[in-house]
Amino acid sequence: MSNNAHRHKFGLAFLALFLLFGAAFVSAGLIGFRSLGVDERWERVSGVVTDVISQREDEGTLYAPVVGYEVDGRPYEVASRSRSSVYPTLGASREVAYNPNRPDQAKLVEGVGVKLFFLIFLLVGGMFVVMGPTFFLQSRRRSKVIEHLVHSGKKLQGVLIEVRQVGSFNKKTLYKVVVAAADTHGSVKNYESDSVSGIGGLLMVDLQKTPVPVDVFVDPIDPGQFYVDVSDLPNLTPESIHDLISRARRGDVGTMEL
Repeated sequence: MSNNAHRHKFGLAFLALFLLFGAAFVSAGLIGFRSLGVDERWERVSGVVTDVISQREDEGTLYAPVVGYEVDGRPYEVASRSRSSVYPTLGASREVAYNPNRPDQAKLVEGVGVKLFFLIFLLVGGMFVVMGPTFFLQSRRRSKVIEHLVHSGKKLQGVLIEVRQVGSFNKKTLYKVVVAAADTHGSVKNYESDSVSGIGGLLMVDLQKTPVPVDVFVDPIDPGQFYVDVSDLPNLTPESIHDLISRARRGDVGTMEL
């Protein structure tokens, strides 16, 4: 029975992708916050929304208000540096900060909503930067544990009894499988695999009529440490599984459903 199943790993490519996304979000957040900054020496005055700048994007149209204000009786205008999908209300009041030495140099004083928007960018970016190395190190540690189990663990021959979808990652559907196998004491136990991909075809198999053999490697000292080797399916035969079931039944440990 051929099979292209493999354990889902968080490798260097995913680490680089997470760090890249994280850096992009953090940079956008910092640039956004910097653009909102107002010099404390600047004067503040109340202005009025007089016009709206429209900009079409792939996601839709974005709008930025143009606010008129006066300094010493002279009119000036300033456009918001932030855009949103909400159309600004003409005639609405907006606070403007301007350079007293150059009244035409001004910024709109943005509200809490805009600051929160850029704060979310910072938080999301920070999460990517932290999660990337964390997932990478966890995956590396798990790979070392699996390598140790395959070389030094007790090899059990089991039967696949359940396949369930657990999510998706990088456009690949992830599954976990449950394998029933008799341990060294003859007791039949269920072993759940790591997340794997490439086994969607097993969903079409009637597991009760067609036994699917799977190896399980168990730490003889700590049985709670194990590895379900889905990638090794072709190396087992239905005959070996029949032998396993016969031995389990002779030990009066109950019937393993197929």
